[in-house]
Amino acid sequence: MTADAFFFSAYLVFLTCCNVCAGFKFFYRPENMGKEEFSKTFPCRSKLIGLFLFQTLGAVYLWSPDSNSLLLVNSLLLLGVSSTLGYTAEIYYFNARNSALDSLLYYFPGVIPLIPIAVQAYTGAKLLPVWASVIIVGSVACWYFVKQCRSCYKVVQLIKNVRQGMYSEVSDFPVKDTFMIQWMPLILNMSAFLVLLADSAWVNLIRDVILSPAIVGFTIFSLSARRKVNSNDIIRKGENISLAVSKSTMTDKKYRELSATLKKVMEEDRLYLQQHLDMQTLQKAMGTNRNYIFEVISRSGQGSFYEMINRYRVEHSKMLMDKSPEMLLSDVAESSGFCSPSAFSKAFRAYTGMTPSRYLRQLQEK
Repeated sequence: MTADAFFFSAYLVFLTCCNVCAGFKFFYRPENMGKEEFSKTFPCRSKLIGLFLFQTLGAVYLWSPDSNSLLLVNSLLLLGVSSTLGYTAEIYYFNARNSALDSLLYYFPGVIPLIPIAVQAYTGAKLLPVWASVIIVGSVACWYFVKQCRSCYKVVQLIKNVRQGMYSEVSDFPVKDTFMIQWMPLILNMSAFLVLLADSAWVNLIRDVILSPAIVGFTIFSLSARRKVNSNDIIRKGENISLAVSKSTMTDKKYRELSATLKKVMEEDRLYLQQHLDMQTLQKAMGTNRNYIFEVISRSGQGSFYEMINRYRVEHSKMLMDKSPEMLLSDVAESSGFCSPSAFSKAFRAYTGMTPSRYLRQLQEK
């Protein structure tokens, strides 16, 4: 097999993966999900479809693997992937504006340099020397790189300063997805820039071999719904729970009032039974600010918000099992507000020292 055949096959596989993934993203829609809910749950869908289809412009490389076609392929990767993934990360983490005008302004600098390069690749016309095209594309890529660095810094600060205790389920905040969603555009930008400078078909082959399964994996990952971070869940730099409590101006009278309100919301209204309960929901139910709520929880000896909610849920689950020992543990977990049986088992063991199944067996043995 000749070297050209290797280059052809690798890039054909890459383009095929792009088109197949675009099709999956286009046709995939979870059952029983309305249009509005779908657009909120998958806010970056159209951007990723456009990214995958955008790469097919480089198909000219399949029948004419010359320097102009190679430059187009490398430029598409550098300006298309880095800009699109960087933009989708902004949307994912910070609920960035996503209007047609915003998209146009973001992509415009990256599209302009591609026009003469595409014309040269498809027509053979000599509009710009290769070195000039590389400088222009590289300059625009540096602009996107700076934007991505700023975005990465904001995410690092967000992850560093988010109060994990603001969620009743730790998994509700997508910390574990940070690398996949935010750092990948930066890494791709740097690697694509090196590919552009190398100007080698062999380097492109290695790139295609690596990117093809990566695109498929990323598409599968992105088909799962992700909870978007709300700006109210982001803590300002330098702020923490102890600082918020120490600077509180809450009077004893206010503390007693809010303690009574918290007790009513928890024990009478049973707000803890709501799955994926977060601090913002409790804040609305109590009609006060979160610093006061944190202080009430802390002063009442209930630990953090996370600990308080799960303690109520565990007590509720014990009540259900005492009353109905025949209930399935999965039903007990769901009825107690836990989002999964594993979360139920973990919390139950933490507060009782035994698993739910063992507790149930002890009830049945009495």
